[in-house]
Formats: sequence, C-alpha cells, structure tokens
Amino acid sequence: MKIVTMMLTLNSENFFKKGVLDALTRAAMGYDHQLIVVDGGSSDGTLDAIRQKFGDKSKIIQYTMRNLAACRNTALLNAPKDADFYCWIDSDIIIPENFFFRLLPLFKDSTVGTAEIRAVLEFDPPRSIVGRYYRELKMNQEKGVKVNGGGATVCSVMRPELAKILHFDNRFRRAGEDLDSHWQAVEKGYKTILDLNDPLAIHVRKPSVIEELKRIKDRGIARALNLLIHKKVIKNRGISGTLAASVITLASWVLFVYGILAAYPLALLPLVLLLIRQMLKLRRFWRIDLAVLGLLLSLFYLAGFTYGFLKYWLPWLLTKRQ
Repeated sequence: MKIVTMMLTLNSENFFKKGVLDALTRAAMGYDHQLIVVDGGSSDGTLDAIRQKFGDKSKIIQYTMRNLAACRNTALLNAPKDADFYCWIDSDIIIPENFFFRLLPLFKDSTVGTAEIRAVLEFDPPRSIVGRYYRELKMNQEKGVKVNGGGATVCSVMRPELAKILHFDNRFRRAGEDLDSHWQAVEKGYKTILDLNDPLAIHVRKPSVIEELKRIKDRGIARALNLLIHKKVIKNRGISGTLAASVITLASWVLFVYGILAAYPLALLPLVLLLIRQMLKLRRFWRIDLAVLGLLLSLFYLAGFTYGFLKYWLPWLLTKRQ
C-alpha cells in the first residue's frame, strides 16, 4: 500500500531531535511510503535530517511564502497522484507507532474522507502552563471515535479521491486551513473521523502564553472566514452565536476596566461570571490560574473573530445588499 506523507517545515531540527522523524519511520514500516516536504527556508539542519532519514523516499520543495494554505496546496500539487492514501504530519508532531494501523481501516466506510488522531501539547506531564491548561479541559478527557469532530491537519490521513480535489483557500495564511479542508470534505459528502483513544500524538513544541494568545487570535480570525466560505454546510455554528459571545466577552472586559478605574465593584460581575464559566470547563475547577488563562484565550479568540467579521463578513453583507 502506497502512502504519501506531506510535511511543512521551517527550522524544525529541534523537533526532529525529539523524535518526530523517528516516529514517522516506525509508523510507516511495512508500507510503500514517501515524504513530501515543503520547506520555508530552513537555515538549520532540518533538510539534512530529512535526507539522512528518508533518502530518495523524500522530496523537498523550497517555498518561502509564509502562508500555510499556499504551502499545503504546494504539497498537494507536488505529491504523486498514484498513492492509496495521503497523510498530513506537522513537523512538531510525534505520531504513535500504530498511527496508520488505527486509521486506515476506518476508510472501509466509503463516506470517510479524513481520519485523524488527537494530538496533545508536550509529553506528560506538560511543563508549560499552556500545556497544563489543555490537559485540564474536561472536553479533552473524552475517549473513543468521534464522527465529524475533527478537521486538524496536524496528523491526519485522507483518501485519494478527496486529496485530488482539495484546495486550501489562500486567505488562511496563519490558521484555519485545517477546518477549511474539513468543511470542503463535508461539502463533497465525506465525514471526518477523530480517534480520541490512547496513545495520542504529541506536539513536542512548548508554547509560551504570548505565542498561544497570538495563535488563538489567528484561529478566531480564521473562524469568521470559515463561517463565510462554508456557511451552507456549517449548521448550529453560525455567526450570530459567536458574534454574541464576542460582544459579551469584550463588553465584560470593558466593564472590568471601568470597575477598576471608577472603583465600582458591580462592574466586575460579568467578568467574574465568565471566569466561573472557565473554571467549570476544568477537571479541577479550583485551578484559578488555568481558568484565568482560559479567560485570556477566549478574549483573544473572540477579539480575532470580531476582527475577522469586520474584515470578511461586512464587505460580503454590503455587497449582498447592493
């Protein structure tokens, strides 16, 4: 069985030293496997590590445009067209040894377009507060196999029929291209399968709070664009609910600042309620530090979404009315 794995790299040597390429090699044993790499101009030992590990079973494309969607389109364009399955593995992801063994049988269902394994931040126990926060979320304790719950391109497999028609929207420069591919699959009549069982895939990066806030803001912007592009198939996740949450959250922070400056304690109540909501999302609700981080993440996400709404939705709405 022929499998083509596509990977985007940029100075990824430190991730490779932690076992990313070794894990892919182990998972691909027994398959006719080829690695397609789109590199953004690495100046470390990234490319040497790839050539050493995969040799003539790898193909490296130099593409310096800093645009995730365009890079993924480049990978698809340069991938051989005769593979049985196509796979996305991010350069900071260690996949489990049974990655393909678990996912490939799911495609016996002809309606499955993509299948993926959940990835968590850092090895256990996580050292960063960002990693600890995501491990504490109740929603991340779920196990089993979930239908139409995925969309990530960090470690996923897709059938060739989908790979041949998939095209990422180039407006997803820094985030959102994963969900773009998911909704494209849904529009073509496919579904996504998310395997939540152990062993999970591991993000070996250790993000700082600032890095994660920037990332989550970009995901908020991308959500607004995804809602616009795929509004016909996205149900019960429309723009009105997210926009209302944005207004409430941003207004709560404004009232918080007002309450501090004006010494008006009641103005702090909305933000306190939002903090309690974040606490209830955690396994250990008394972890105030993690709840505060969750509150900050929600602020940046919804601020990004608001910006995305103004950037993408308002021009569309104005054009539609004309």
